[in-house]
Amino acid sequence: MIDHLSFCSVFIEFFFQKESESPLAIGTGFTIKANDKNEWFLVTNWHCVTGRHPVTNNPLSQNGLSDPEIAKVHFHSPLVVGNWVEKTISLINEDGSPSWIEHDIGSEIDVVIIPLEQSDDIKLYNISEAINGNDLLTQPSDDVSIIGFPNGLTGCGKFPIWKTGNIATDFYLDWNDKPLFLIDATTRKGMSGSPVIMIKEGLCRFERNNLISGRFGKFMGIYSGRIDNTTEIGQVWKPITLIEIMNKFYR
Repeated sequence: MIDHLSFCSVFIEFFFQKESESPLAIGTGFTIKANDKNEWFLVTNWHCVTGRHPVTNNPLSQNGLSDPEIAKVHFHSPLVVGNWVEKTISLINEDGSPSWIEHDIGSEIDVVIIPLEQSDDIKLYNISEAINGNDLLTQPSDDVSIIGFPNGLTGCGKFPIWKTGNIATDFYLDWNDKPLFLIDATTRKGMSGSPVIMIKEGLCRFERNNLISGRFGKFMGIYSGRIDNTTEIGQVWKPITLIEIMNKFYR
């Protein structure tokens, strides 16, 4: 059986203009449904939808291009497992404003959401349905999975690749005074926007010190790249950042 989480991560190509033949960048996103609402969102990084460094605002591409106009997202077909439907999403509204929603403090939080239009020709998978242990006790050195597309590589078809790393800083502390923690993992370009998941099996300890036996998954956050080019240390934005952006959408 294919893991539900493998359906949630989607392959994204970002194009500078609608007429561009080659993508400006490749990244990862994942789909989530708002609680108690029939609204879906695509989650990815701010630097993916802008092509800019979230701190310096400089273009990330070697040719100096940034601010892509469209994203081509490979969603699952509702008819056959293993078939995909490519959808073009405009990153710019008709009035010139971004179609994506960022955090109140802007690019300092490298996470955005894009409202999705539902259609009969695609099937969306809610990442929340695969999470049943969000109060699992989390400690440095715990294993985590980053589910995305390293260097644009895919699994079978457009299914993602699962890469494993370890929590490198305490999850309950904010690294560098930001709502993120670090992981030690061999990651590559194309994985930006990937969901980071911790899965534990057997006798598991929860935050209230309860011990429960089973298989549990915890959504740890959104991966947004390494802190520099000399280490294998990557950044993961905590789930609270996603919650705050979604709450902004409903104001």
